[in-house]
Parts: sequence; C-alpha cells; structure tokens
Amino acid sequence: MILMAFAIFGEPLVGGLPVSTHGGGRNLIDRLPGPMLRASPLIWPAGRHKKRSLRSSAGVNTLNRMKILRLLLPALLLPLAALAAERSLKVDKERSFVDVDVKATVDSFTGHLDAYEAKVIVDDAGRIKSAVFTFKFADLKTGKPDRDTEMIKWLGGGAPEGRYEMGNLAMTPDGQGQVSGRLTLHNDVELVEFPVSLSRADGIYTVTGETTIDTRTWGLKIIRKALVFKVDPEVKVRFKLVGVPVQAEEPKK
Repeated sequence: MILMAFAIFGEPLVGGLPVSTHGGGRNLIDRLPGPMLRASPLIWPAGRHKKRSLRSSAGVNTLNRMKILRLLLPALLLPLAALAAERSLKVDKERSFVDVDVKATVDSFTGHLDAYEAKVIVDDAGRIKSAVFTFKFADLKTGKPDRDTEMIKWLGGGAPEGRYEMGNLAMTPDGQGQVSGRLTLHNDVELVEFPVSLSRADGIYTVTGETTIDTRTWGLKIIRKALVFKVDPEVKVRFKLVGVPVQAEEPKK
C-alpha cells in the first residue's frame, strides 16, 4: 500500500504521510532522527543514487515512447496503403451503353446516350469505392431530331444535365448487389436505389444494372398531345459499363 501511495502521489511516504521534496522550509524528513533515516528503505538518499534514478526514469520514458511510435506507425500508414490500392476505372465506351426505354400510346422508343462521364473508383479487391455519373440531355438521342428538340423543351430548355452520385453499395460474394444514390434531374435531387451486378475477369470490370424512375418525382409533367397521345412518365434506364482500372492521372502543373 505504501508503494501504491508513492506511485499515486509521486512523493515518498513516512508513516503514511507524504513527505514534500520541494523547497520551502524544513519537512518531515528533516525532523527525523539520523538512525530512522538510514533505516527507512522508502526514503531516497540524496546524491548520486537519486540522479541515477532520474536518469533511469528518463530512459524508460524514451523507450516507452519509441514502443508506442512503433505500434502507431503501421496504423498511420494504413490509409496511405489503401489509397494507393485504389484505381480509376477507364470505361470502354465501345463496349458500354446507357439506354432509356420510353413507352407511349404511339411510337414508343429507346433513347441512347452517346456521351457521358463516369468516374468510378475501384480497389484491388474488386470493390467499387465511389461512382459519379454525369451527362447532358443533348447527348441523349431518341432516333428523331424533332423528338430530341421537344425533349429539351420539356426539360425547361437551355442545356439540361443529369447527375447520379453513388452513396452506398452492398454486394454479395457472387457479384450481386444493391446501390443507392442521389439522382439530379430538372434541378431536383432524389434518392434512387436499384440492383446491380459486378463481375471481374482478366482485370476487366463489368457493371450492369437497370431501374425504372417516375419523371414526375423530379417535377416534370406528363407529355400529352391531341388528347390521345401520351408518354408514360415511368421510364426504364438500362446500362452496362465495361472498363479496366488505371492509375489516377497526376494534376497538371
């Protein structure tokens, strides 16, 4: 117990009372007889023994700090190693597609997205870490120029764009999963979830999926003409992205 009290207070004890080692007049040690001082193993004598103890304590503290540093160093370097293992997926647009199926009372059609930007980050374990898909509606071709023009007017004119940003992706070992994220259309943002499939062979990633969205969710009106022509507000989006991971490009100076 005496040793425990010494460890807690940082001061030697005599008879259960702390003995001050700081300046400021005579203390309890000063008032003890010489024989008691020599007989007490708890009172450190002055001189070289005390200095040796202080040097030993400083050495132990240095060793402890070095041990802690060795333990923390791998944890500090782990995020850097994980970052180095991540790659950007270079999409092969010749083997990829994004299509939109639209139903109408007359002349249903499929729109094909001719140009887009897909920023997909994958790791060495084959997992998709993040994904952002952006496009311009001017690049969504329906097969008829007049219909393409009407689509832009329906969206409010100008140069409307779309964006999908992945939030969460849950995958099973067989490559089936569910993705959720934010879809921006017509200046509105809504949550969209849909199933996806991911496969990897010979270093080539293939991501496929489809979902049906209701355009009224983004504040777009139903297209009607001549009381008999109507475009279904629910459209199906289908996609297939094929690509290989590459090193991220260094920023230009």
